[in-house]
Amino acid sequence: MTESAAKERTPQVIAAEINTIKYQAGRILLYSLIEIGRRLKEAKTKVPHGEWSTWLKESVSFSQSRAEKLMRIATTYGSEDSASLGTGTRTQTLSNLTYSQALLLLGIPEEERAEFVTELDIEGLTTLELKKAVEEKKAALQERDQAREERDQAVEAGRQTTQKLEQLTHDHKDLKKQVNEKDSELSRLTTVNQSLDQQVKDCRPHSGNEQKSLREKEVRLKEDRDNSEYAEKITQLENQIKTTEGLIPIMTAEAKYVFYRDQLLRAFENVLIALKVLNDKDPEVKEQHREAAYEMMKNLTKQLEVYPPVPTFTVM
Repeated sequence: MTESAAKERTPQVIAAEINTIKYQAGRILLYSLIEIGRRLKEAKTKVPHGEWSTWLKESVSFSQSRAEKLMRIATTYGSEDSASLGTGTRTQTLSNLTYSQALLLLGIPEEERAEFVTELDIEGLTTLELKKAVEEKKAALQERDQAREERDQAVEAGRQTTQKLEQLTHDHKDLKKQVNEKDSELSRLTTVNQSLDQQVKDCRPHSGNEQKSLREKEVRLKEDRDNSEYAEKITQLENQIKTTEGLIPIMTAEAKYVFYRDQLLRAFENVLIALKVLNDKDPEVKEQHREAAYEMMKNLTKQLEVYPPVPTFTVM
């Protein structure tokens, strides 16, 4: 066999490497899972089309479903430098993940996973306990994201209300300006008409039609002033401004409520996580704090049974 043939990475060579890793690891930890997943991804590009499932079964005794999960683990955790998986608090925890644990943790978003792992004693948890913790974390994250979305919507609604008020105020000023211009024109024509009336008294008018025309124009302007669309628009705008001004304190108070509710949900989530960690370390101490937290939540709930709720404690 030539040297080039010996170095060629055929599906058979890759299968041998995977099986070696499997049998050498008494407990398949994350490093091994990543390496197997990487080799599966490599093999998939080399195995002829349509033979992937057969190759998995005959060469490495994997179902296609298990292979897909291992490749996903390699994709997700493989961004960590494999050589560094044994150093540092977080990476030491990650390096000791089992296959089942690694799969369960895929349910936690990447940006939340590291903090979640460091807060829990992963090695001390059973698969069912970790599954429950992951489900609780996902539910808490969903509630947090929903609270954030509602808060952002309230803030955006407040911004739009303020913007609408500014636009209404601007439109109101424009209409006022137009009305003032109409008033000025009416005043000017009234003055001209009064001057003509005086001329009629002083001398014989040269044209009765001219004076009649001016008086008719004055009447039309007065009617325009009293019945024009500007007067109606001004009334509408004034009503809209009053309504919008009344909404601003409501929107502001609602935005504050959503913000503080978001903070409360996140704090409660952290309390649950802390109790979980305490339970793994000292169940008796955990139970003391759980009972205290339960009593506190009951007292807080009682305050919401009446309206308006009255704060009866101060957080130091």
